[in-house]
Amino acid sequence: METNFAFLCDAASQGSDGKFNALGIGVSQIRATQVPAQHARLVMVAEVGYTLAEAGTKTLLLRVIDDDGADLMPPVTGEIAFNEHQDAETLSPVAHLVLEMNALTFPRFGRYSVDLQLDGVSIASMPLELRPAPAVV
Repeated sequence: METNFAFLCDAASQGSDGKFNALGIGVSQIRATQVPAQHARLVMVAEVGYTLAEAGTKTLLLRVIDDDGADLMPPVTGEIAFNEHQDAETLSPVAHLVLEMNALTFPRFGRYSVDLQLDGVSIASMPLELRPAPAVV
């Protein structure tokens, strides 16, 4: 399996044509006036390429962790099917993931990471930093 791309954004969906629709792509910093700070929604979008030999059900694990490795929210786990059947026009099978995290509470300013694993193997790790908002003059 190979991650073709992954990013954090404010909102995302997948259309019936298979294309992603995303707003606020490239979130790597969040600004807050005080801590603890709550962020209403954060979305991880990823496209994972795989071979037909790798098809089948995989265990997904999504974690948001601080720089000490402590979980910011309970880890999200689930099963995802990587389909064996691909139409003749598909050169390489891919799986599209849109993973929404709501009401994240950041206890302090600093560095965090949004990590995604499939069957215990890390496929994406997105850095995220909570920074103080600039003072309003």
